[in-house]
Amino acid sequence: MKKGTFIYSLISSLFCLSFFISATAQIDIKNTGLPFITHYTRHDYKAGAQTWSIAQDERGVMYFGNNSGLMEYDGESWNLIPMPNDSYVRSVFKSSDGKIYAGAYNQFGFISADEKGNTIFQSVSDNLPSAYSDFGETWGIFEMPWGIVFHSFSSVFTYYGELKPLVTNQSLNFAHKANDRLFIGHNKQGLMEITPRGLSLVPGGELFKSKSISSILELTEGKLLICTSFNGCYLYDGTSFRQWETPISELGRKNQIYRGISLRNGYFAFTTIKDGIYFFDHNGNIKLHLNRDYGLQNNSAISIFVDNSENLWVGLDNGIDYLNINSAVTNIFPVNNIGTGYVSLKKDEHIYFGSNQALYHYNWEEENIEASLNPNKVNGIDGQIWNIQEFNGHILCGAHNGTYELIGKDAYPVSNVLGGWKFLPTSGNNDYLIGGTYTGLILIKHTPSQIPHFEFIKEIEGFDFSCREMEVDNKGYLWVSHVQKGVYRIGLKPTMDGIQTINFYNRKNGLPSDFNNSVFKIKGAVLISTVDGIYRFNARRQAFEKDEKLSAAVGPEKIDKFYEDNYDNIWYFTQDKLGVLRTNFQGEFYAEILPHKELKGNFVTNYEHVLPLNNQHYIISTQDGFVHFDKSYSSLDENKSDILLRKLSTASNEVLFGGNFVNSEQQLQTHQPFDQLIEIPNKDNSLRFEFSANSYSNQDKIEYSYKLEGKDKNWSEWSENSTIEFRKLSPGKFTLLAKSRNGANAESEQFTYTFTILKPYYLKPAFIVLYIVVFAGLIYLVVFLMRRKIEKETDILQKKQEKELKEQQKEHNHEKLIQEQEIIRLRNEKLNIENERNRAELENKSKELASIVMRISYSNDLLNRTREQLMKVVNKMVHTESKQQVQRLVNSLEKELNQDDDWKQFEVHFDQVHENFIQHLREQYTELTPKDLKMAAYLRMNMSTKEIAQLFNLSTRGVETSRYRLRKKMGLDREANLTDFLLGVR
Repeated sequence: MKKGTFIYSLISSLFCLSFFISATAQIDIKNTGLPFITHYTRHDYKAGAQTWSIAQDERGVMYFGNNSGLMEYDGESWNLIPMPNDSYVRSVFKSSDGKIYAGAYNQFGFISADEKGNTIFQSVSDNLPSAYSDFGETWGIFEMPWGIVFHSFSSVFTYYGELKPLVTNQSLNFAHKANDRLFIGHNKQGLMEITPRGLSLVPGGELFKSKSISSILELTEGKLLICTSFNGCYLYDGTSFRQWETPISELGRKNQIYRGISLRNGYFAFTTIKDGIYFFDHNGNIKLHLNRDYGLQNNSAISIFVDNSENLWVGLDNGIDYLNINSAVTNIFPVNNIGTGYVSLKKDEHIYFGSNQALYHYNWEEENIEASLNPNKVNGIDGQIWNIQEFNGHILCGAHNGTYELIGKDAYPVSNVLGGWKFLPTSGNNDYLIGGTYTGLILIKHTPSQIPHFEFIKEIEGFDFSCREMEVDNKGYLWVSHVQKGVYRIGLKPTMDGIQTINFYNRKNGLPSDFNNSVFKIKGAVLISTVDGIYRFNARRQAFEKDEKLSAAVGPEKIDKFYEDNYDNIWYFTQDKLGVLRTNFQGEFYAEILPHKELKGNFVTNYEHVLPLNNQHYIISTQDGFVHFDKSYSSLDENKSDILLRKLSTASNEVLFGGNFVNSEQQLQTHQPFDQLIEIPNKDNSLRFEFSANSYSNQDKIEYSYKLEGKDKNWSEWSENSTIEFRKLSPGKFTLLAKSRNGANAESEQFTYTFTILKPYYLKPAFIVLYIVVFAGLIYLVVFLMRRKIEKETDILQKKQEKELKEQQKEHNHEKLIQEQEIIRLRNEKLNIENERNRAELENKSKELASIVMRISYSNDLLNRTREQLMKVVNKMVHTESKQQVQRLVNSLEKELNQDDDWKQFEVHFDQVHENFIQHLREQYTELTPKDLKMAAYLRMNMSTKEIAQLFNLSTRGVETSRYRLRKKMGLDREANLTDFLLGVR
């Protein structure tokens, strides 16, 4: 729901302020305050522009006759109930039995509910004979001892069990009920009275022939005030009429009175077509004129209604306004009339108001409405006002431009040092004041014998920080807090014209932070408000310590400002709340929070202000100006917060309950009748409950709590969410308990709603019987199938046994064959083992041959080197005999090198190992020389070219040449591998 809230004057601030001065005045302050107004536009209620009539049922739900039909509003949501013929609803009325009646074009009836609790319109006029059915707009509905009366501008009908036409085909105007009589204007005859027998002319009523009577109000002693739209007002004493020449009568004549209503304590209100609403007393004196310039959405007010909380609803030509006239908090001036409020002070006949724009004064003795709405500026001062204080009967005012004295309507400059924050008397010398400014401290002297009564002495040197928050303790020290630095304790010189000592305290001295520390004074003690509660200075330790009791009393929020009044109240401000600290009989602090939504978030942070006028009435500064608070006042709306279930729907948005309980008499009621317990299919076991609480003046402060018996053990935490959802509830019976509380923490009566989640269809008795039958059938089928299965398995078993015998015989034969094959395998394994043994022996012998060959090669190489060395020696020898001996030795070595004994020995061993390889090779290839056979043997032994070269005493190239010759003699192709070929020779 979208709301626009504006605060404007309703009854003159003259009476408000005069009451401030005298606590014994007989005027009820709440009939003279400046109420807050809530605007509802077409975008909020999504219907037609004009609202013609208003009513409220026993539950607190509001109804509005609108161009689009009948609107229903419960504080959370709007609902439009169209008429059967989609016509305008001109009249709405609640009867003594709680029924809401509505009248439209050729239609009237009452509000009821269908089987699901959805709001419906039940027509009464449909029972009229066709001859009377075209009666036009239903402009009024009233209750008389003889029935409900409906009237149009042509007909009157009564409904008391049955519907009867009382008057038809007449030229009528509006009807009005007063002093238990029902009057109606007749355009041709005048003022008439409606009785069970029809119409009768009021004696002298012909005076009102051709006059449109807009209102008839009850005065004292049985007198009536009869007002017309264009011809002023008249007094009727029961026998005669006389013109009521009063200011309201003249203004009503000028601006076309449309509706009138009585307020409590002898006040009245007229709505007009041209100029809003006029409020006046029984003498016709205007107390306030409220129009578009002063709060209403527009000037055409066409309906007005006092609700159960004694607040006003006004239907306009375009929109609806809610006037919270029954509140402990009212605004002193229209919004933004004087700017943002900072400070106020009452002195004699004057009340001063300092704002961000100027300093204003109000003389409570002036009986002038315009003056109350537009206070006068004080002469000689302008701009931002910071402080107003009284000393010894004289007033100092601190402003942006400096410091002034206020005398009546004039201001006299005292100091031009910018920023007069605060003034404190010095310890031991009341003639001097210490002033805090933007740039430090100043000294001011009180001089009562001259004007101005204060004299600026000097700026005190040695401290040049802003001194907005400061206090003097009982030892004369000046404490100054700086929001960005910390806390200073300043000791002044005895002459007060200079600083003797400065001590600085921050987090190192026990404060929880260097920032956001505020100094204040309570019960003579200087305290510091911090981000972590309230702290006191321990002089012995020269450090700060937390005051646990006081911190616990005010709660965890940072306190922006404290103010102790003369009535043992300690006021404190947080960012969006105002509270009062009081002490109980044990001397312990306890806190009370002001619940009024008008104050929430409306303070000027760090510049909050409260002015006690007496122990009951207070002025509080706000961003919109100043408000008046009557702490002893308790409005009906603050003590009441009824909770209603407005809708029950499923997860698929199917509405199970539309919000209306109806008894057997078709009357709407708050609680669920015992015979209307709902049963919900199991498929819809996820539910959404939507609640409302019709505390219209505190709608944004409503909180809800609930408990679902059958599921929850404890109540839920308080929440502003008016919707409760449950997912996948099990089958069973549940009772939902819900309650609400408003901004004053007043709880509603506990609401209960019982419902049952049905079992799934497959768990119902009929299905259970079906399950038993099916189960029994399944058992029979299983037994039958088991028997068939046993028979079949027996036959299969016999065939299987025969088959197994054959398989066993076959397997026996197969095993016999396997055993024979195993014997063969074992024999082969034995042969393989022998072959492996032979192969191992062959390898050993091959190794021996290779060893022999290598030894031969080594020996030949050694002998050859020795021969070569000896040859070198022979060539160098001179002695003939010695040379001959050495030569014989060389010849002997050559003989050894050429002998073939080694080869023959090698050939014998080689053929033994390699199955006569050399012999087979010699037989197959007769052209092979001994050297060729040696080469073939070495290649079969898989010797490398290098090893062969050593054995033949050849180069590697020579070995390759020998291999080539061998290939050629054996006739091998180039692609054939010589070594592989020789390995295959047998």
